[in-house]
Amino acid sequence: MLRRDELIASSAESVGQRMRQPISWLLLGLFTIGLPLTVLAQGNIAGQVMSERVPLTGAQVNIFDPINAVIVATSTADSRGLYDSGPLPAGNYKVRFSDDKSFPAYFGAGSTKDGDYFDLGTLVEVQTGSTTVVNMDLAPQPPIVILPCYSSGFVGYVTDDTSGTPIDGIHVSAVNAANAMPFASADTANGGTYVITPPKDPMSCITVKVRFSDPTAIYLPEYWEGKISSHQDVFALGAPIVLGENTRPTASTSLVKLTPAGAINNLVGEIVSTSLPQVTKDNMTVRLGRAKDLVSDNNPNNDAAACGVLKSLANEINAKQNSGELSGSEAAVLIQFIDTARTTIGCR
Repeated sequence: MLRRDELIASSAESVGQRMRQPISWLLLGLFTIGLPLTVLAQGNIAGQVMSERVPLTGAQVNIFDPINAVIVATSTADSRGLYDSGPLPAGNYKVRFSDDKSFPAYFGAGSTKDGDYFDLGTLVEVQTGSTTVVNMDLAPQPPIVILPCYSSGFVGYVTDDTSGTPIDGIHVSAVNAANAMPFASADTANGGTYVITPPKDPMSCITVKVRFSDPTAIYLPEYWEGKISSHQDVFALGAPIVLGENTRPTASTSLVKLTPAGAINNLVGEIVSTSLPQVTKDNMTVRLGRAKDLVSDNNPNNDAAACGVLKSLANEINAKQNSGELSGSEAAVLIQFIDTARTTIGCR
Protein backbone atom coordinates (compact mmCIF):
# COMPACT_ATOMS: atom_id res chain seq x y z
CA MET A 1 0.00 0.00 0.00
CA LEU A 2 1.33 3.42 -0.91
CA ARG A 3 2.10 5.86 1.86
CA ARG A 4 0.41 9.28 1.54
CA ASP A 5 3.71 10.88 0.51
CA GLU A 6 4.08 8.27 -2.24
CA LEU A 7 0.48 8.93 -3.26
CA ILE A 8 1.05 12.66 -3.71
CA ALA A 9 4.27 11.99 -5.61
CA SER A 10 2.56 9.51 -7.89
CA SER A 11 -0.33 11.92 -8.49
CA ALA A 12 2.06 14.74 -9.33
CA GLU A 13 3.88 12.59 -11.87
CA SER A 14 0.74 11.30 -13.60
CA VAL A 15 -1.03 14.67 -13.69
CA GLY A 16 2.13 16.37 -14.87
CA GLN A 17 2.41 13.94 -17.77
CA ARG A 18 -1.26 14.39 -18.61
CA MET A 19 -1.13 18.19 -18.58
CA ARG A 20 2.25 18.35 -20.36
CA GLN A 21 2.82 21.90 -19.16
CA PRO A 22 6.20 23.53 -18.34
CA ILE A 23 5.37 23.78 -14.64
CA SER A 24 7.72 22.67 -11.87
CA TRP A 25 6.13 19.71 -10.07
CA LEU A 26 7.24 19.42 -6.45
CA LEU A 27 6.62 16.21 -4.58
CA LEU A 28 4.95 17.23 -1.35
CA GLY A 29 4.88 14.25 0.98
CA LEU A 30 3.74 15.97 4.17
CA PHE A 31 0.84 17.74 2.51
CA THR A 32 -1.65 14.87 2.40
CA ILE A 33 -0.89 13.55 5.87
CA GLY A 34 -4.17 13.49 7.77
CA LEU A 35 -6.24 14.36 4.69
CA PRO A 36 -9.87 13.45 5.51
CA LEU A 37 -11.08 10.31 3.79
CA THR A 38 -14.25 12.14 2.70
CA VAL A 39 -12.10 14.51 0.65
CA LEU A 40 -10.30 11.62 -1.01
CA ALA A 41 -13.64 9.93 -1.73
CA GLN A 42 -15.03 12.96 -3.55
CA GLY A 43 -11.85 14.17 -5.20
CA ASN A 44 -9.94 17.39 -4.59
CA ILE A 45 -7.19 19.66 -5.85
CA ALA A 46 -4.18 20.28 -3.64
CA GLY A 47 -0.60 21.46 -3.95
CA GLN A 48 1.93 24.14 -3.09
CA VAL A 49 2.28 27.78 -4.18
CA MET A 50 5.79 29.23 -4.39
CA SER A 51 7.72 32.15 -5.85
CA GLU A 52 11.31 31.51 -6.82
CA ARG A 53 11.03 28.27 -4.83
CA VAL A 54 10.01 30.11 -1.65
CA PRO A 55 6.58 29.15 -0.18
CA LEU A 56 3.98 31.90 -0.56
CA THR A 57 2.13 32.16 2.74
CA GLY A 58 -1.36 33.55 2.24
CA ALA A 59 -1.46 33.04 -1.52
CA GLN A 60 -5.03 32.83 -2.82
CA VAL A 61 -6.21 29.88 -4.89
CA ASN A 62 -9.49 30.07 -6.79
CA ILE A 63 -11.10 27.05 -8.45
CA PHE A 64 -13.36 27.91 -11.41
CA ASP A 65 -16.03 26.17 -13.41
CA PRO A 66 -14.34 26.01 -16.84
CA ILE A 67 -17.46 26.98 -18.77
CA ASN A 68 -19.26 29.77 -16.90
CA ALA A 69 -16.20 30.93 -14.90
CA VAL A 70 -18.04 30.79 -11.58
CA ILE A 71 -15.77 30.27 -8.58
CA VAL A 72 -16.68 26.93 -7.01
CA ALA A 73 -13.99 26.74 -4.31
CA THR A 74 -11.29 28.88 -2.72
CA SER A 75 -8.27 28.18 -0.56
CA THR A 76 -5.49 30.12 1.16
CA ALA A 77 -1.96 28.77 1.26
CA ASP A 78 -0.57 28.11 4.74
CA SER A 79 2.90 28.94 6.08
CA ARG A 80 4.39 26.21 3.88
CA GLY A 81 2.54 27.41 0.79
CA LEU A 82 0.23 24.40 0.92
CA TYR A 83 -3.44 24.58 -0.06
CA ASP A 84 -6.44 22.25 -0.42
CA SER A 85 -9.57 22.96 -2.43
CA GLY A 86 -11.74 20.75 -0.25
CA PRO A 87 -14.11 18.18 -1.78
CA LEU A 88 -15.02 18.70 -5.43
CA PRO A 89 -17.29 16.70 -7.73
CA ALA A 90 -15.44 14.78 -10.42
CA GLY A 91 -14.91 16.91 -13.51
CA ASN A 92 -12.72 19.60 -15.04
CA TYR A 93 -11.75 22.91 -13.46
CA LYS A 94 -9.45 25.89 -13.94
CA VAL A 95 -7.18 27.07 -11.15
CA ARG A 96 -5.96 30.63 -10.54
CA PHE A 97 -3.15 31.59 -8.15
CA SER A 98 -2.52 35.10 -6.82
CA ASP A 99 -0.37 36.90 -4.27
CA ASP A 100 0.18 40.58 -3.47
CA LYS A 101 3.84 40.48 -4.51
CA SER A 102 3.59 38.14 -7.50
CA PHE A 103 2.04 38.11 -10.95
CA PRO A 104 -1.31 36.27 -10.71
CA ALA A 105 -1.64 33.37 -13.12
CA TYR A 106 -3.80 30.47 -14.17
CA PHE A 107 -2.33 27.01 -14.07
CA GLY A 108 -1.03 26.16 -17.53
CA ALA A 109 -1.01 29.80 -18.75
CA GLY A 110 2.52 30.56 -17.53
CA SER A 111 3.65 32.45 -14.46
CA THR A 112 4.53 35.84 -15.93
CA LYS A 113 2.42 38.97 -16.40
CA ASP A 114 0.75 37.28 -19.38
CA GLY A 115 -0.55 34.30 -17.41
CA ASP A 116 -3.64 35.87 -15.83
CA TYR A 117 -6.12 34.93 -18.56
CA PHE A 118 -9.02 32.59 -17.91
CA ASP A 119 -9.11 31.43 -21.53
CA LEU A 120 -5.45 30.35 -21.38
CA GLY A 121 -5.82 28.25 -18.23
CA THR A 122 -5.34 24.51 -18.59
CA LEU A 123 -8.17 22.19 -17.61
CA VAL A 124 -7.46 20.35 -14.36
CA GLU A 125 -9.22 17.01 -14.03
CA VAL A 126 -10.57 15.83 -10.69
CA GLN A 127 -11.35 12.14 -10.37
CA THR A 128 -13.49 10.54 -7.70
CA GLY A 129 -11.43 9.14 -4.86
CA SER A 130 -8.15 10.86 -5.76
CA THR A 131 -6.19 14.05 -5.20
CA THR A 132 -5.11 16.03 -8.25
CA VAL A 133 -1.83 17.75 -7.42
CA VAL A 134 -1.38 21.22 -8.89
CA ASN A 135 1.71 23.18 -7.83
CA MET A 136 2.54 26.69 -8.98
CA ASP A 137 5.63 28.89 -8.94
CA LEU A 138 4.55 32.50 -9.41
CA ALA A 139 6.90 35.12 -10.80
CA PRO A 140 7.70 38.11 -8.53
CA GLN A 141 5.90 41.30 -9.52
CA PRO A 142 7.91 44.54 -9.24
CA PRO A 143 6.18 47.66 -7.90
CA ILE A 144 4.07 49.33 -10.58
CA VAL A 145 2.88 52.88 -11.04
CA ILE A 146 -0.77 53.26 -12.00
CA LEU A 147 -2.74 56.21 -13.27
CA PRO A 148 -5.91 56.39 -11.17
CA CYS A 149 -9.18 55.92 -13.00
CA TYR A 150 -12.53 55.56 -11.22
CA SER A 151 -15.21 54.07 -13.46
CA SER A 152 -18.86 55.11 -13.38
CA GLY A 153 -20.17 51.54 -13.56
CA PHE A 154 -23.05 50.51 -15.81
CA VAL A 155 -26.81 49.99 -15.74
CA GLY A 156 -29.49 47.87 -17.37
CA TYR A 157 -32.74 45.96 -17.00
CA VAL A 158 -33.89 42.35 -17.23
CA THR A 159 -37.13 41.03 -18.71
CA ASP A 160 -38.85 37.73 -19.41
CA ASP A 161 -37.91 36.51 -22.90
CA THR A 162 -41.47 35.48 -23.72
CA SER A 163 -43.71 38.06 -22.08
CA GLY A 164 -41.34 41.02 -21.83
CA THR A 165 -42.31 41.41 -18.16
CA PRO A 166 -39.58 42.97 -15.97
CA ILE A 167 -37.97 40.51 -13.55
CA ASP A 168 -36.86 41.57 -10.09
CA GLY A 169 -34.42 39.68 -7.89
CA ILE A 170 -32.07 38.64 -10.70
CA HIS A 171 -28.42 38.64 -9.62
CA VAL A 172 -26.13 40.59 -11.93
CA SER A 173 -22.41 39.83 -11.65
CA ALA A 174 -19.66 41.79 -13.36
CA VAL A 175 -16.38 39.90 -13.68
CA ASN A 176 -13.03 40.88 -15.09
CA ALA A 177 -13.13 40.06 -18.81
CA ALA A 178 -9.56 38.73 -18.73
CA ASN A 179 -9.22 36.71 -15.52
CA ALA A 180 -12.93 36.20 -14.59
CA MET A 181 -12.40 37.50 -11.05
CA PRO A 182 -15.48 39.12 -9.46
CA PHE A 183 -15.62 42.90 -9.86
CA ALA A 184 -19.02 44.11 -8.63
CA SER A 185 -22.60 42.86 -8.41
CA ALA A 186 -26.19 43.96 -7.84
CA ASP A 187 -29.75 42.59 -7.93
CA THR A 188 -32.56 43.83 -10.13
CA ALA A 189 -35.19 45.88 -8.30
CA ASN A 190 -38.86 46.43 -9.07
CA GLY A 191 -39.11 47.12 -12.78
CA GLY A 192 -36.21 44.78 -13.51
CA THR A 193 -33.62 47.56 -13.36
CA TYR A 194 -30.18 47.39 -11.79
CA VAL A 195 -27.15 49.61 -11.23
CA ILE A 196 -23.62 48.23 -10.95
CA THR A 197 -21.62 50.50 -8.68
CA PRO A 198 -17.90 49.74 -8.98
CA PRO A 199 -15.63 49.57 -5.95
CA LYS A 200 -13.83 52.77 -4.99
CA ASP A 201 -10.65 51.57 -6.57
CA PRO A 202 -8.24 53.68 -8.66
CA MET A 203 -8.03 50.71 -11.04
CA SER A 204 -11.78 50.30 -11.61
CA CYS A 205 -11.65 51.34 -15.26
CA ILE A 206 -11.47 47.81 -16.60
CA THR A 207 -13.22 45.63 -19.15
CA VAL A 208 -15.86 43.30 -17.71
CA LYS A 209 -18.27 40.58 -18.73
CA VAL A 210 -21.75 40.36 -17.20
CA ARG A 211 -23.56 37.26 -15.99
CA PHE A 212 -27.25 37.12 -15.05
CA SER A 213 -28.52 34.42 -12.70
CA ASP A 214 -31.76 33.74 -10.86
CA PRO A 215 -31.39 32.70 -7.19
CA THR A 216 -34.75 30.90 -7.45
CA ALA A 217 -33.52 29.00 -10.55
CA ILE A 218 -36.75 29.76 -12.42
CA TYR A 219 -34.77 31.48 -15.16
CA LEU A 220 -31.68 30.06 -16.81
CA PRO A 221 -28.37 31.87 -16.20
CA GLU A 222 -26.60 33.52 -19.12
CA TYR A 223 -23.86 35.94 -20.06
CA TRP A 224 -24.68 39.22 -21.75
CA GLU A 225 -23.71 38.82 -25.41
CA GLY A 226 -24.76 42.21 -26.74
CA LYS A 227 -27.82 43.01 -28.82
CA ILE A 228 -28.32 39.43 -30.01
CA SER A 229 -28.25 36.69 -27.37
CA SER A 230 -28.00 32.93 -27.70
CA HIS A 231 -28.89 32.67 -23.98
CA GLN A 232 -25.77 30.70 -23.13
CA ASP A 233 -24.08 30.52 -19.72
CA VAL A 234 -20.63 30.54 -21.31
CA PHE A 235 -17.91 32.99 -20.26
CA ALA A 236 -16.21 32.84 -23.65
CA LEU A 237 -19.40 34.10 -25.37
CA GLY A 238 -19.81 37.10 -23.06
CA ALA A 239 -19.48 40.48 -24.75
CA PRO A 240 -16.88 42.80 -23.17
CA ILE A 241 -17.99 46.09 -21.59
CA VAL A 242 -15.36 48.78 -21.26
CA LEU A 243 -15.79 50.87 -18.10
CA GLY A 244 -14.58 54.46 -17.97
CA GLU A 245 -14.82 57.55 -15.81
CA ASN A 246 -17.21 59.53 -18.01
CA THR A 247 -19.26 56.75 -19.56
CA ARG A 248 -22.02 54.53 -18.20
CA PRO A 249 -22.75 51.65 -20.57
CA THR A 250 -26.02 49.73 -20.65
CA ALA A 251 -26.30 45.96 -20.53
CA SER A 252 -29.89 44.70 -20.69
CA THR A 253 -31.15 41.22 -21.48
CA SER A 254 -34.16 38.93 -21.51
CA LEU A 255 -33.99 35.62 -19.67
CA VAL A 256 -35.44 32.26 -20.68
CA LYS A 257 -37.46 30.29 -18.16
CA LEU A 258 -36.33 26.86 -17.09
CA THR A 259 -38.60 24.16 -18.54
CA PRO A 260 -40.23 21.58 -16.25
CA ALA A 261 -38.16 18.82 -17.85
CA GLY A 262 -35.00 20.87 -17.36
CA ALA A 263 -35.87 21.49 -13.72
CA ILE A 264 -36.33 17.75 -13.15
CA ASN A 265 -33.00 17.04 -14.85
CA ASN A 266 -31.31 19.50 -12.49
CA LEU A 267 -32.92 17.77 -9.52
CA VAL A 268 -31.66 14.39 -10.72
CA GLY A 269 -28.15 15.82 -10.96
CA GLU A 270 -28.30 17.03 -7.37
CA ILE A 271 -29.59 13.68 -6.11
CA VAL A 272 -26.74 11.86 -7.85
CA SER A 273 -24.21 14.11 -6.08
CA THR A 274 -25.53 13.35 -2.57
CA SER A 275 -24.19 10.83 -0.06
CA LEU A 276 -27.31 8.65 -0.30
CA PRO A 277 -26.86 4.92 -1.04
CA GLN A 278 -26.75 4.15 -4.75
CA VAL A 279 -29.92 2.04 -4.58
CA THR A 280 -31.79 5.04 -3.13
CA LYS A 281 -30.43 7.34 -5.82
CA ASP A 282 -31.46 4.88 -8.54
CA ASN A 283 -34.97 4.60 -7.10
CA MET A 284 -35.40 8.38 -6.96
CA THR A 285 -33.99 8.80 -10.46
CA VAL A 286 -36.46 6.27 -11.91
CA ARG A 287 -39.40 8.05 -10.28
CA LEU A 288 -38.22 11.40 -11.54
CA GLY A 289 -37.83 9.91 -15.02
CA ARG A 290 -41.53 9.10 -14.94
CA ALA A 291 -42.33 12.61 -13.75
CA LYS A 292 -40.27 14.03 -16.61
CA ASP A 293 -42.25 11.92 -19.10
CA LEU A 294 -45.48 13.22 -17.61
CA VAL A 295 -44.55 16.89 -18.05
CA SER A 296 -43.15 16.29 -21.54
CA ASP A 297 -46.18 14.62 -23.13
CA ASN A 298 -48.01 17.89 -23.93
CA ASN A 299 -50.97 16.75 -21.84
CA PRO A 300 -51.51 19.25 -18.97
CA ASN A 301 -53.81 16.75 -17.25
CA ASN A 302 -50.74 14.63 -16.39
CA ASP A 303 -48.90 17.49 -14.70
CA ALA A 304 -50.74 16.85 -11.43
CA ALA A 305 -49.31 13.35 -11.32
CA ALA A 306 -45.80 14.77 -11.77
CA CYS A 307 -46.48 17.19 -8.94
CA GLY A 308 -47.48 14.22 -6.79
CA VAL A 309 -44.14 12.52 -7.50
CA LEU A 310 -42.27 15.67 -6.42
CA LYS A 311 -44.35 16.06 -3.26
CA SER A 312 -43.73 12.43 -2.32
CA LEU A 313 -40.01 12.90 -2.94
CA ALA A 314 -39.92 15.99 -0.73
CA ASN A 315 -41.51 14.03 2.11
CA GLU A 316 -38.96 11.25 1.66
CA ILE A 317 -36.05 13.69 1.73
CA ASN A 318 -37.34 15.29 4.93
CA ALA A 319 -37.64 11.84 6.48
CA LYS A 320 -34.09 10.94 5.47
CA GLN A 321 -32.83 14.16 6.99
CA ASN A 322 -34.61 13.36 10.25
CA SER A 323 -33.11 9.87 10.27
CA GLY A 324 -29.61 11.18 9.60
CA GLU A 325 -29.29 9.63 6.13
CA LEU A 326 -29.05 13.13 4.64
CA SER A 327 -27.27 16.14 6.09
CA GLY A 328 -29.27 19.29 6.66
CA SER A 329 -27.41 21.12 3.92
CA GLU A 330 -27.94 18.33 1.37
CA ALA A 331 -31.64 18.12 2.21
CA ALA A 332 -32.07 21.90 1.94
CA VAL A 333 -30.53 21.95 -1.53
CA LEU A 334 -32.71 19.10 -2.74
CA ILE A 335 -35.87 20.72 -1.36
CA GLN A 336 -34.93 23.95 -3.13
CA PHE A 337 -34.59 22.10 -6.45
CA ILE A 338 -37.89 20.33 -5.85
CA ASP A 339 -39.59 23.67 -5.17
CA THR A 340 -38.12 25.05 -8.39
CA ALA A 341 -39.42 22.06 -10.36
CA ARG A 342 -42.87 22.42 -8.79
CA THR A 343 -42.92 26.11 -9.64
CA THR A 344 -41.99 25.53 -13.30
CA ILE A 345 -44.71 22.89 -13.60
CA GLY A 346 -47.29 25.03 -11.83
CA CYS A 347 -47.99 22.71 -8.92
CA ARG A 348 -50.39 23.96 -6.28
